[in-house]
Amino acid sequence: MEHDSEPFEHNELPILYEKHLSAQIETHLATYCDAHDLIAAARTNERDVVVWRLNGQEAFTVKHPSADDYDDESGSTPIAVRWKPDGSLLGVGWADGWCCLYSGEDGKLVSQHSTSERSDEDLEWRLDLSSPDHETHSGSAPEEGEAQGCTCVGWTAYRASESGSMANGKHSPDIDGMGELTTEDWFYGADDDVELANGHAVKKVNANSISQLADSIMTLDVTRPLPSLSAIPSHGLRAGSHASKFSSQAAVDGIFETRKPASHGIDVLITSGSSGFSNVLVNDSVKIGSVHLGAHSAHSASNPRCSSSAILSDAETDGMYRLHYIDLPLAILGGSLLHVIATNMKRLQNSMAYITQTIRCIQHDFTTGLQFPSRLLDRLKDELDPDEDGDTISKLYHLAMTTSFTPKVLEWLTDIVKDTNHKRWDQAVNTMYSNIQNHIYINLLPALDRLSIATSTLRGHAKLHEGTSKFDVPSELFSTLLDQVDALRLVAQRVQLIVMTEFRQFRAFSKWLRVMIEVGIAGPGSKSAIETEEREVPSLDYSLLLSYIKDTMTGSKLAVHVEQAQGMQGSCDKGSFFEHPGVRGRSRENTIEALEKVHTLDDPGVQDSGYDISMSTLTARIAAQVRLCLESITAWQSKMLSQPTTTYLREIPSESRVFDMRMVCPTQGRAESVTEILMGGDDTATLHLHRIARFHDNTFAFEEEHISLAGEVLHAAFFGISGCTVLIASADDRRCYLLSSDLQARWDRLRVLHAFPTEGALEPKRFVVGGRKGKMVCVVFGAEGRAWQVLDLERGGSGGDQEMQF
Repeated sequence: MEHDSEPFEHNELPILYEKHLSAQIETHLATYCDAHDLIAAARTNERDVVVWRLNGQEAFTVKHPSADDYDDESGSTPIAVRWKPDGSLLGVGWADGWCCLYSGEDGKLVSQHSTSERSDEDLEWRLDLSSPDHETHSGSAPEEGEAQGCTCVGWTAYRASESGSMANGKHSPDIDGMGELTTEDWFYGADDDVELANGHAVKKVNANSISQLADSIMTLDVTRPLPSLSAIPSHGLRAGSHASKFSSQAAVDGIFETRKPASHGIDVLITSGSSGFSNVLVNDSVKIGSVHLGAHSAHSASNPRCSSSAILSDAETDGMYRLHYIDLPLAILGGSLLHVIATNMKRLQNSMAYITQTIRCIQHDFTTGLQFPSRLLDRLKDELDPDEDGDTISKLYHLAMTTSFTPKVLEWLTDIVKDTNHKRWDQAVNTMYSNIQNHIYINLLPALDRLSIATSTLRGHAKLHEGTSKFDVPSELFSTLLDQVDALRLVAQRVQLIVMTEFRQFRAFSKWLRVMIEVGIAGPGSKSAIETEEREVPSLDYSLLLSYIKDTMTGSKLAVHVEQAQGMQGSCDKGSFFEHPGVRGRSRENTIEALEKVHTLDDPGVQDSGYDISMSTLTARIAAQVRLCLESITAWQSKMLSQPTTTYLREIPSESRVFDMRMVCPTQGRAESVTEILMGGDDTATLHLHRIARFHDNTFAFEEEHISLAGEVLHAAFFGISGCTVLIASADDRRCYLLSSDLQARWDRLRVLHAFPTEGALEPKRFVVGGRKGKMVCVVFGAEGRAWQVLDLERGGSGGDQEMQF
């Protein structure tokens, strides 16, 4: 159907903000956050994505987690940007096939996954706790000719309706927003009908209430009464993109959703890549499975009222556009069982990352806390002759027992250690023990408890549904994981006891060392030195300080638990990992046995037992077991996904430009969904609207309309429920106009929203429309991606039709 446009009617919208940029942005990657009024766009030459406020103030910048490791720019270039509808996350697809989700508040990395064909199964299995930024990225760009880029990122929030249905799937009755319910609440919420039973009044409970009660019991969250996990202070540890997400309390609360009420809705994230693979995730990071489209994905669309998502693949492969429909099993995904499984899968992931970062911080505190004392003791060791003077321990032990100074020890105390370095020594070790103690008590043990709760919940459901398809995952995987978690908890408790003991010993040693420095400076045997000894020595705890000199000063018992175990470095494949002597056959019983004999002198089994008492080794084993559990659950969940339904759009020329795409849920007729696509064809003055209706029997109906305009169509986008906004460059007066049309009425009756002045420097080329009720705006980009204007769509301008409907 062809329409001729009517003459343009001039009008102007108020300009809220105007911004000129120092660096060029990719306007086709610009996206608007409706919830928080933020603009995200990729900069052309910077390999990053910048988020601005409407006034042009920069909020934060995100980069590829391994951007510094790439030799060229091909792998760390953003090629897809999309906001989550509630503004809590920003999804960025990178050219190497990785999709990263960043916090919408501060831009910190929250999670990431791959859309390339290599996927998760080809990732390395780490034996150590190296920097998290290298756990999943190889640091190499895609090979020439290899398609890997993440080209589509799209969210859809499905919520249960009042009738208990979710989209086109069935769901238990909606109890969102009720808060914490007691048994009395359920009783008094039942029907008011009363019947007599054995002479007593009994309240009738209908099936609806029983269903709600069973649903509430299954989704009961036992972690809600627990205190929130605390932020992890890094104390100077180089915080990568993974580690930084636990650096603030607000970030930790957001990751573990401590304030988020239980909901029966699900957030579905679909990411697609140029390799033809699409991942389906719920709760932003829990992977349900993957489907293969077989073509380069270009655009996606979905609707909360439709149970499928549409992905448009471009015409580069065979010169023909294709539309793929991924059907989501919402009736299953929205059920109580899948809600519990997805929630606890996410907790496994987040708790594991939290524990790993805590162990890294403990290792860092232990290493840095002993650096300065070790340098001072090495200075004394260098001064002593082992054959004549003995070693450092014997000299300080002799001094503590006799208060008799040798010349070299006296010189070391007065010239090297002295009061200044003693304070640094005291502060370094005190800080080390305090930090490790806090990490164990505040961070590690509570996180292990939460990991155990999530694992126990999954194991319970695995045992309950054993032998059925409802949750077909071996319960032994979770039992093994609980065994490894218990082993790490035992070692953490032992470390806590060691820290308390050595901390007391060091305080006694530090006090004695300060006295010896004062005596040495005053001169041994002098009146001042004798007075100092008489005043301070009676208050010294010699049992503690002698124990510290003999057993702890140069060989802390923490080392075997905190330092990396020998032979547990680097990465390997899955088979080699589970055949490693530090992993194969290790259990909680080995840890208990190793803890009993670890400090036995000359025990030939001590070195081999170090695998069972090293916190880093135990953490690596737990991480591997968590990965096995998640892979098994994902393999089971992937069976719920059917292969996508594909239709060829032969009516659309291969050279057409796709402006925008959306999915609508028809209220009448037999169609299950209608996908609408705005396109520009060979004739730059023509705008095409394609409608593809999909029916329940997987048949399709196509409809096409187009309108010829008096100028070049620069960009077009859907607006609201039935609106369409078009940006054109008029061929008559060389001005650019922003037009509006109602698709449900006569979309050929265009109205002028805004006329851009010819003398302006903006030269508009593209726009994004967004906002919310009461604050709808249009951000128009121009000046070759170096400027934008924010137009107010809620208030009309001074001219034109004031009764236009947006």
